[in-house]
Amino acid sequence: MEDSKKEKIKQDFLRLHIAKRTMVYIVRTILIVMVTFLLCALAFFTSERISNLYILASEGMSARAAVVFSKETDRSVLEEYFLPSCLARDEWLATDAYSNYTISSYSCNLDVKKVSVLPWSSTATLTAIEEVSVKGTVMTDKIEEGKTASDYPLPKWRGGKYEIDFVNDGERWYISDLKLLEEDPQEKPLNTPDLSKSILPMATPTPTAEVYDLW
Repeated sequence: MEDSKKEKIKQDFLRLHIAKRTMVYIVRTILIVMVTFLLCALAFFTSERISNLYILASEGMSARAAVVFSKETDRSVLEEYFLPSCLARDEWLATDAYSNYTISSYSCNLDVKKVSVLPWSSTATLTAIEEVSVKGTVMTDKIEEGKTASDYPLPKWRGGKYEIDFVNDGERWYISDLKLLEEDPQEKPLNTPDLSKSILPMATPTPTAEVYDLW
């Protein structure tokens, strides 16, 4: 009788131990799944925001250049990308550097170097290098007597490395500030090996026959 009682207690303890381990396994599995899902969600929203910021910066800077090069371009298009306070501080938009020129073509390229944004943040920062090439000539009625078109070179575009700040108003992103960090930065050349300083391979000696006098 005593043995059967001990056996029953042992079996109850074993069942309790198995149930406990099963519960720990289930809870641990649920936590792992939840953490994995959270990390995937954060990665997805972060990549989505980075993509949106990249498109906004590229299209916004291109539209900015178009307004500067052509006064016929409606400036209100910039309000789709920039906050009014940012536009008011933009020196390029306040100048008429290209008003006396006929622009035949231009291109604006934005090489993004760094993006800083969090999935839950309403602000972001993007660092990029703007490269703008433009072709055009001075208007004939702006050439003074005794001068030629070559006396009126096309003004150089003041571009370079920018820090672009963004703000989210709850519905979408806008460019809130432009900071020119470095004008026309030079790309560092890739390091190439100096062959004059390389170790030259040693010449392999040619074996020669040796003659022994056996006598």
